[in-house]
Amino acid sequence: SPLKPEEVTALATWIKSTSDKVPLRVLWIATDSDYPAQGSEQAQETGNILLEAIGARVRFDYVSIEDTVSNAGGAGYRVVAIVNPDPEVAVLGYAAEKVLFHGPGPIAWVDDNGNWHKLTKDDKPDNVYIVATTTENSLVKENQGPPQGREGNIYTPKDSGTVITLMAIEKIPVDGAENIVIVSGETPYGGYQPGVSWKYYDKVLDGPRFFRNVVLWSTEYMGELKEYASIASTIKTVESSVETVNTQIQDVSTQVESVVSAISAVNSYAMGGLGLGVLALIIALVAVVLASKKK
Repeated sequence: SPLKPEEVTALATWIKSTSDKVPLRVLWIATDSDYPAQGSEQAQETGNILLEAIGARVRFDYVSIEDTVSNAGGAGYRVVAIVNPDPEVAVLGYAAEKVLFHGPGPIAWVDDNGNWHKLTKDDKPDNVYIVATTTENSLVKENQGPPQGREGNIYTPKDSGTVITLMAIEKIPVDGAENIVIVSGETPYGGYQPGVSWKYYDKVLDGPRFFRNVVLWSTEYMGELKEYASIASTIKTVESSVETVNTQIQDVSTQVESVVSAISAVNSYAMGGLGLGVLALIIALVAVVLASKKK
């Protein structure tokens, strides 16, 4: 059911404040698509009411998103999202690449004039970070349009071929600090099939690892993530060194081939010279024999 006004006020007041006991506060708002069986746009509308009360820029648009290629079981609405975090939140992608968003809606944002924008890598507020997206094989659908439902504000039905944001993070400035609002077009727990799933139909997923990353990062329990970052950095260094050695080996191989080719050419010339020498000797012997017969 929708949040009551006093609940909205309580949540907004909480996330926009801080204290010595709770220096960092995190609010994860997870919604759904506009699919009628899942409550149509009710979750999206409720999420937007709360985001507006907080003063956040991010929003949920009132449509459904599919991916015609990256999905589970061949159904576009079972989106297997790509964990593709911005550099500022790169730790969220450690050992997590694919996460289920079963029937999601898209993430958008509004500017100071109230205009809606698609949330993309090239068009987003400074304090907003993209976390998970579709592939470029996205498809926008309107499952509950007017009069029963609402039209999308920025995403248009049948639009396709672009990467669409399904999860993002916005940092809310509070008294010199920053609290965190996480928005996702599907839910990590509950729902028809939760994002924490490790496998769905034919797809092995990174849901448990991804959810753990989000919780560790948002609670600033960074020990595990920092260790992973160190290991990942070491692996990259080793890979880079191996690549350098391979390049050097290829260079040496090329040089060896050049030397072998040169030696072959010299041998060819030498054999050619030897052949001419033998031919000259034979001719000389024949000449001697003929001269002897004349005597």
